[in-house]
Amino acid sequence: MLRVLWLCSWYPNDLSPFEGDFVQRHARTTSLVHKIDVLKVTHDPRAQTVRKSVVTDKRWPNLTETLVYYPYKDHAWYKPVSFYTWQKICRQEVRNYIATYGKPDLVHVHVTLKSGCIASWIKREYGIPFIITERWSGYSNIVNGNSYRQLPFWYKRLIQASWKQASGLQTPAGFLGDAVVQRGYRGKVCTIYNMIDANIFYHVPRAASDKMIFAHISSGVKLKRLDPILEVYEQVKTDATRLIVIGLDEASNAAYQLTHPDVEFLGVVPYEIVAKTMRERIDCLVVFSEVEIFSNVTAEAVSCGVPVIATQNGGLGEYLDERNAILVDPYDPDTLKRALIKMIAERRNFDRQAIAKKAQALFSVGAITEQMDAWYREVAGK
Repeated sequence: MLRVLWLCSWYPNDLSPFEGDFVQRHARTTSLVHKIDVLKVTHDPRAQTVRKSVVTDKRWPNLTETLVYYPYKDHAWYKPVSFYTWQKICRQEVRNYIATYGKPDLVHVHVTLKSGCIASWIKREYGIPFIITERWSGYSNIVNGNSYRQLPFWYKRLIQASWKQASGLQTPAGFLGDAVVQRGYRGKVCTIYNMIDANIFYHVPRAASDKMIFAHISSGVKLKRLDPILEVYEQVKTDATRLIVIGLDEASNAAYQLTHPDVEFLGVVPYEIVAKTMRERIDCLVVFSEVEIFSNVTAEAVSCGVPVIATQNGGLGEYLDERNAILVDPYDPDTLKRALIKMIAERRNFDRQAIAKKAQALFSVGAITEQMDAWYREVAGK
């Protein structure tokens, strides 16, 4: 069992309980085979002093989460001060960690900046190798206004400096790994999917129904393109169809309910309720994002045997095909309209049990931990 220090840019915390929850699930999975120590340092506009909490859970005895919060002022001029403070805290926490536990076998960076800067320092100071998991769609330049090519020169230099020091890089989709290589990374890249919890996302046989229930699950941010989904659904809906939207905050939920009274808006609901709804109610998940790297919600849907209408941009095509999905162009609502109509007519042609079986083989705890274990041992030489 290796001891691995995780430096996380995204991770659930007091300010954002759902931020990077997929990273936390990945940490829990990996802790089944290795000792994982997570460090997440977060700026907090409400804080007056630095505070720290260390989180343990008896369900995951090999996982420790250290969450540190420091004061922050929301002004542009304060950002350099914030970065200096963040870096100072990270270095001190690493020193304390090594003084307590000794040097870890490996450091695992989640998102190159800013954590790659700390990992590079650890490598220089202590000789500990580090690896990177990258999840940013901006390397692909698919989304306008959020791409690597639009970053400032100094920002790119910091990323490139971390890449040169890294002993390996992993992404949850092959296309993203290819994009990172195109941006200048010269090391080994591997693809390891995110883990899906098969204890709650699994197939349950259902009696045939005349009702067709579509669902969209997201926070409703612009990238997810909820408005076009609602507009197209209004054009194809019938008495035998239903659209459920899950994940909007309270204000957005109320506003959309006024303009789309025929749509069922459930708001933010517990993870287990999402899974139960997928298993028992949903006939098709609709994903119309500009780009998706992996899309946990899509992997969760197919793990339940639910076919998907999904965007063809990004990594979804790596595990979706005509047997479990209809792929559409996110910039062409007509392709979404045709897909909805086709799904209504042909939904019984999808073998839900076969869809779930394939997904479980790809995203199960066993599959992911085996891949993570092999990758860690290869990089650490153990």
